Amino acid sequence: MNIKTLELKRTELAKNSKAKITHLRNIAHSEELGKAVPAFKRFVLGRFEEAKFPSQCYFLLRNTFGHVAHHSKESFYICRFGIPEVTIGTLERMIRWVPCGYNKFVEEEIIEFLDTSRVIQRLKELLIKEQLTSEEALVKKFASKYGYEKIGQ
Repeated sequence: MNIKTLELKRTELAKNSKAKITHLRNIAHSEELGKAVPAFKRFVLGRFEEAKFPSQCYFLLRNTFGHVAHHSKESFYICRFGIPEVTIGTLERMIRWVPCGYNKFVEEEIIEFLDTSRVIQRLKELLIKEQLTSEEALVKKFASKYGYEKIGQ
């Protein structure tokens, strides 16, 4: 073998080693994300309370579903889960997401959980109920203020 051939083989071996290392890092990263899925499920079942949005959830979500990381966990929470309408939009986007790459199994698990738990439908129902309650209270307030007893009955 000549020197050029040896040099090419060494370069190819180095490239393959870097690719293997990158591959192993990606797998390890996916496994870490997988460990954060239970924290996300607790957050969802806990009605999206900010106190139940641990760093694990932020780590998971900023690395999946095409979410863009924010400068803090708090700003991410506000942008994605701060109000019910935005929470519904975030979850609907996640369910429509096509899982891909190293994080595919994590995304599939979350999508299945969101789908089977019917959390989006429940949130929408809760939002409608809250809106009706709020409107009824407003109608009663105006009825008593302006003397209309039959309004809202």
